[in-house]
Amino acid sequence: GAGYSARSEEFNVSQLELPALRTAGGQVRLVDTGMREVWLHGFRLAEGKRMMTAAEEARPQTKILVAMFSWSECNLQEFLWYLNHLLPLCDYLLYGHSLAWSQAKAKYRLILEHMEPVR
Repeated sequence: GAGYSARSEEFNVSQLELPALRTAGGQVRLVDTGMREVWLHGFRLAEGKRMMTAAEEARPQTKILVAMFSWSECNLQEFLWYLNHLLPLCDYLLYGHSLAWSQAKAKYRLILEHMEPVR
């Protein structure tokens, strides 16, 4: 959690500083599930305030959400949080799943309501 406590009285959203996006290469953000609401709030604030450089405008950002097996393992309520909050922010979803987990087919059908497969 970036050194911040999840308790609201110890956390001020203005303290949340996301690093500037790199103009070359990629960037990976791993977010602890205990801080996902804070991260999502900060991400949306940063996206709304961020001014694009000429290089960024020339080469638009591609946002890829990686959900390898974790979505098929979590319960449906947890899955729906990611589906409703993070999937709309992404251009692509890299999704690996196991049909051995309960609700895997249902989750895949829900994903297909928002995105189409690229093979």
